[in-house]
Amino acid sequence: MLKEDYGDFWKLKLNDDGVLICTMSDPEKRNSIHHPRANLFADICDDVAYDGRVRAVVVTGQGKAFCAGGNLDSFLQGDGVVGAALSPAIHRVWTRIIDLPPPLIMAINGDAIGVGSTLALMGDIILAAEHARIGDPHVPLGILASSNNSLFPAAMSIYRAKEWLLTGDLMNAQEARENGLFNRIYPADILMDEALKLATRLAKQPKDATQLNKRVLNRIVADNMNWLRDTGLGYEAYTAGTQEHKDAVRAKIEMIQAKKAARASKS
Repeated sequence: MLKEDYGDFWKLKLNDDGVLICTMSDPEKRNSIHHPRANLFADICDDVAYDGRVRAVVVTGQGKAFCAGGNLDSFLQGDGVVGAALSPAIHRVWTRIIDLPPPLIMAINGDAIGVGSTLALMGDIILAAEHARIGDPHVPLGILASSNNSLFPAAMSIYRAKEWLLTGDLMNAQEARENGLFNRIYPADILMDEALKLATRLAKQPKDATQLNKRVLNRIVADNMNWLRDTGLGYEAYTAGTQEHKDAVRAKIEMIQAKKAARASKS
């Protein structure tokens, strides 16, 4: 059964139609997500699996971003040993999402970057605002884009996936739609209405057929991701401990700080 409270980041609301709305609620940090926050979502998935009231789930972000990925400062504190230790925890999170029984709709209200893009692509149906962007800049930051090495090629050709993952470029909503990452795009002001409309439709369908058909389809997703536990996550842990990674992160932080200072001087 769902708990009353899952902390300050995940805000949950279950409506009368059996649709659970999960909102990431740290807009000042663009809903950046780290391992404790990700693990909390895995806990939510566990609880939803044993709560018969929930017939569909919608995930979105508060503010201008869906989820802007991890916290850059935390990357500087990690090393290969820490990364290897976290690999089972990461695997648990993705496994719980894949095994979530009710349909999972992602309402991408803004940027979905890095681990935010991975979370977005774990949805069953992905709806996005017209201004939303998605991408994974891990490689330019000196670290393996582990999970997305499975998820991007599932939606597009391997050659397109290589371009987007190796460059770390962000796709706009139209590009993401054309590449198969977004199912549909909407004006921002009607995105949640459309997500709830679809979730309600799925919630009112026969439960067993809907959830079992999702389970069958998600075996394909699970099979594609299983190699990550020993290979992708291992390489990610290794690259997390390299000097190249730390230098790239420091350079990115300095660039962000310089841009903020430039904006402040003009105001």
